[in-house]
Amino acid sequence: MISEAKQALEQLLSSLGESSAFAASGSFSPVSPGLEVAGIGPIGVPISEAEARRLITRATQAPYGRGEETIIDTGVRRVWQIDPSNFSLQNPEWAAYLASIVEAVKNQFANESPVTAELYKLLIYEEGSFFSLHRDTEKTSGMFATLVVGLPSRHEGGTLIVKQNGCSQVFDFGGPDSDTRTHYVAFYADCQHEIAPVTEGHRVCFVYNLAFTGDTVASTHQASLVEPAALLLKRLLTDPKSNLDKIAIPLQHHYTEAGLNPRQLKGVDRIQADVVVNAAALLNYPCHLALVSLQQTSAADEANWDGSEGEIPVSEMGEIYDEQLSLDCWVDAEGQAQPFGKLSLERDEVLTLAGKEGWSIRQEIREATGNQGVAMNRWYRQAALVVWPRTRHFKILSRGGQSSAIPVLERILDAGDTKAARAFATQIIKQWKPLEKVVDEYECDEDGESLAVDAYSRQMLPLLTRIGNVPLAQKFVRKILPQDHFGTEGEALHQLCERFGWEKFAEPLRDFFENANQSETHVEHLWAICRVLCVKPPEMSEERRQVCQSLVERLAQTVEFAHSEVKDSWGLGKTNRSGFLANVVLSCAAVSANQLLDRFLELVLSDPLGYDLYDFLIPEVRFLHAGLSECPQARVAAVRLLEHCTAILRAATATPVEAPDTPSQPPKDWAREPKLECSCRACQFMNRVLQDPKDSGGVYKFSVKGRQHLYQEIDKHRCDMLRCTVFSMGRYLFECTKTLGALDRRLKEFDRDSKLLAELESMARLD
Repeated sequence: MISEAKQALEQLLSSLGESSAFAASGSFSPVSPGLEVAGIGPIGVPISEAEARRLITRATQAPYGRGEETIIDTGVRRVWQIDPSNFSLQNPEWAAYLASIVEAVKNQFANESPVTAELYKLLIYEEGSFFSLHRDTEKTSGMFATLVVGLPSRHEGGTLIVKQNGCSQVFDFGGPDSDTRTHYVAFYADCQHEIAPVTEGHRVCFVYNLAFTGDTVASTHQASLVEPAALLLKRLLTDPKSNLDKIAIPLQHHYTEAGLNPRQLKGVDRIQADVVVNAAALLNYPCHLALVSLQQTSAADEANWDGSEGEIPVSEMGEIYDEQLSLDCWVDAEGQAQPFGKLSLERDEVLTLAGKEGWSIRQEIREATGNQGVAMNRWYRQAALVVWPRTRHFKILSRGGQSSAIPVLERILDAGDTKAARAFATQIIKQWKPLEKVVDEYECDEDGESLAVDAYSRQMLPLLTRIGNVPLAQKFVRKILPQDHFGTEGEALHQLCERFGWEKFAEPLRDFFENANQSETHVEHLWAICRVLCVKPPEMSEERRQVCQSLVERLAQTVEFAHSEVKDSWGLGKTNRSGFLANVVLSCAAVSANQLLDRFLELVLSDPLGYDLYDFLIPEVRFLHAGLSECPQARVAAVRLLEHCTAILRAATATPVEAPDTPSQPPKDWAREPKLECSCRACQFMNRVLQDPKDSGGVYKFSVKGRQHLYQEIDKHRCDMLRCTVFSMGRYLFECTKTLGALDRRLKEFDRDSKLLAELESMARLD
């Protein structure tokens, strides 16, 4: 029954006329445009061979677009161009003449909307000039078509071939009347087209960009089909046996994201959209324009593939083993962009995929790896009208995930509809996708590369504050935050508690801290949140103090930061844990948890290997001192940490390290520290070489395995020695040369420590 309704709707829409009108053409008696070219002067019509050659002297080779690049390649496009900035049209009658051509084009396209023609280029094709098959880009806002106006000039060849959806039309400006008539052709910007080689003479033409201006004029002659279309849409989307949440109706023409606008639809798309939009309005259903993406993955047919990158023919797509449909780039029926993001789409929700080979296609090949053969990805892309019942609006957007739902929720709140916002927020929380699923399923581009995932919880919390429903906000803190937090939610949580009272969120916050993921990264996030809750102004009330104190105690118990094995379980080492220590100190100091704080500092200061001076302690001292203005109670701990770091740096810089007076002069003492720990004969021999004050290096005999072993050991222990293999006297030898690496490192370390010491001493003076 549903398939019958889909077929009936497809037939109804395909019955709308004008589907084949993708190009318009004609000719007029010539009118001189009054062409004057800088450096040449006036050019009359018809354009003679001599004047055409003069034009070429002021022209440049025309480029073409490939992706985001603009390329000059005469193997793809061979034609001369002159930019409008270098010529002018002086005949006042030309504007009216051009307007008559544009009006003729509009009539052939059955377009009643206002259209402007923007002069783009003057092109000169000489003998042998051509342009391979290509599509034009949308060069101006509202552009829907390209208009080519051929100036009278004797030539042969240069045939224009325009293709769309398997059909093609041929237009020839050449021949007997090429110098007595002005020929024109207009074609939709998404059409493929090519220029065959000019075989004789010169083909000279203006190229204009045709663009819609203002609103398109609605079609009225299809009004009788609106009600039948509405009945079919309702039947499709409300039948109890149907599993369709929405229906996507692909359009015929190609549209870029920038050109996706109901007011700029072309030909039959404009007529079909008029029927569907009005049918949806009759049902009070939302109707939007969006871009459908169909991604297919298959094993590629390797028979005719030489391993080179790039596109391969459609016929070589093997059996498809993965397919994904989605919608994005949304605009409403008024042309306003909508923040729906990327929504999933089921195959049954597409009215038809017949003819998808005519959609925009991009494909790539992935080379064989491991046990997997050559794989091929193909992306089909096409604009579509998307309709769903208003009662499912929140459900569909919330299913799309946080990236789709949250911006819409914000718009609803901005419009002042708190009741609708509360209902939508309830759906969002119910359909909330855990962070791991968001990353796996949605936050990738078409090449599968990961995109930055925003902190959706941080976005959602302020919206819940605006909604003002405390139970809903409590539920979010208790149920969503434990699995989905980035450490940036502290500000929003603080705002929530300040507005509705700390006591109301005491239990939800404790549940959040208790049930949150206890991995290393999440522990850092929790302390970052705790610090904001404890420290951020205004001055702490007793109610807030009790809540924050319980959070600090709960978090301290959870991570067991006073236990001596904490560094092993967290894997501190030399990892970057920016802000962690400062967050702990500020949180504990703010609620006077002095005993916990002292135990933690003792652990940190007694473990220089677990809490590295340079990668951990000094950055934390900086962070901590920056936060003292908000939490002066932490000053004692901050001074203690500062003095600890300062003492280490003073000891490290007590004995100056001096550079040699003459760097080019070889040192008198070549002794180096013996670093090789291996007890094999080769390594022990090399240790003796390193310790020898008179030996700067040399050439030694070792086996292949011995040389390879020494390479690894010397590199592993960063010995002050360069090593290589040389061929001499008919055999391979091991050559080594001692360097000043250790001295260079000591000089750099001394300079670093001296600067850090000066920084910390300055910080201490400010205290």
